[in-house]
Amino acid sequence: MKEETITKYIDQLAQSLNVASEHVYEALIKQAMVSGIMSVVWAVIFGIATVIVICVGIMSAKREYDRYGFDHDVFITLIMTLIATSFVVIPFGVAVENALTALLNPEYWAINEVLNAIK
Repeated sequence: MKEETITKYIDQLAQSLNVASEHVYEALIKQAMVSGIMSVVWAVIFGIATVIVICVGIMSAKREYDRYGFDHDVFITLIMTLIATSFVVIPFGVAVENALTALLNPEYWAINEVLNAIK
């Protein structure tokens, strides 16, 4: 995507809002900080959920192992823990990536948001 296309899109957005295009860009930069902070919050939530899922899975597998020794139920419990963990870890990774981009490089985040809006 060319810089001219991005500039044109920002200008059209600014015109429809009846503000200067610099104001739109400044608002996007401020929004990057908000988005980054919210992503950090979500990353912490998903991180805690990951730890909880792993602990519950390991405790459940240990309880099965203590009761029956190592059999297919223990193996299934460990596999289910792995699957549940993967469903929690993927959003964690997305939240961390967005947080780092928004907080460390808000200009790139703003341009990326404009590009996503154009697509």
